[in-house]
Amino acid sequence: MKKSGFRLLVVLLILLIFPFISWYYLRSGLDYRMDAISEFEEFGQFSWIDSYDERGRYISASRFDQKYIVAGVAPLDDEDLNLFSSRFVGIIEQFSSRDEVLYLNIFNREVSNSSEFANQLYDAYRGTNLNHIVVGFSNEEIDGLLNNWAAQSGLDESQLRQKLYLIDENGTVIQYYNFYEEDRIGRLIEHLSMQFTASQNRRDYSDAIRKRL
Repeated sequence: MKKSGFRLLVVLLILLIFPFISWYYLRSGLDYRMDAISEFEEFGQFSWIDSYDERGRYISASRFDQKYIVAGVAPLDDEDLNLFSSRFVGIIEQFSSRDEVLYLNIFNREVSNSSEFANQLYDAYRGTNLNHIVVGFSNEEIDGLLNNWAAQSGLDESQLRQKLYLIDENGTVIQYYNFYEEDRIGRLIEHLSMQFTASQNRRDYSDAIRKRL
């Protein structure tokens, strides 16, 4: 009788409880994903001024075609600049194998130490990532770009430069994030991860890794 009861319990676990647990976690994950996706809106449209970046590369508007972009304006304060740079380092490290993601840092070229700004932004990431773009513009040009990117956001002028902007492959700004807030950067990473499948345009480093083992 005891063995029969134990077998019945095992059968019930297999047929009822385990599938329910699997369904519950699957449903919870789906609900979480749908909540995150519901945060995407159309806040503005990506615009660009053709220019040379700080590595001498000509960056035209076509460089951003069919790309996902994480963009932000570097702050002038040293402490804030360090935080801004560290945020981008984390994002680049997370998605460095993704050819379809561009990391755009804009700085004010009218300040006296603008070249130091550019070097610090590049040097923060230890390594070379061709998708990391650092470009200087005038204060007026920066305002014009941000006003286009966040046209429907309701943000005031003082808030525009505190944000990192997530732009989809169609050039639509779908969300923005205060780079001072760590949880918002975490949300940015989640949102960006949802934009592509696990295998889409991911470079395969397996052969190179094997050679180093």
